[in-house]
Amino acid sequence: MNAPDHARIQRNRERKARRFVDYFLGQIRGAGVLNPEADKAALEKALAQVRDASREMWAKVADEMKENGAPSGETFVLIVAEFERLIANADAQAEYLKGQAADDAQIFHELLKQRHDPEIHEATFRRRKP
Repeated sequence: MNAPDHARIQRNRERKARRFVDYFLGQIRGAGVLNPEADKAALEKALAQVRDASREMWAKVADEMKENGAPSGETFVLIVAEFERLIANADAQAEYLKGQAADDAQIFHELLKQRHDPEIHEATFRRRKP
């Protein structure tokens, strides 16, 4: 019976850590960074804030998040690990988003071309009359 309790406690810690990480990512977005997962500098700054935070600051954040208390030491370790993982993947995420933006631009151009092609425009963009 002890093992399932330990697994449940660990899952709860992981969920709480994710909520805290999401809170900090939201703060970064609120500061004007559209994709904080791809901004290595912003993630490193957030990690520094996490590591330097006082117990009072954690209590304030937990209160803002409607959490029941500041994270435990074990949860803090998970929060730091998640930020380190995000920092390690930030460059790959930035490259992915650049590629995604290029794909989106290409699709948009194709749609614009189709809009100006009378046959495609009629078939795609206008309703057929009964």
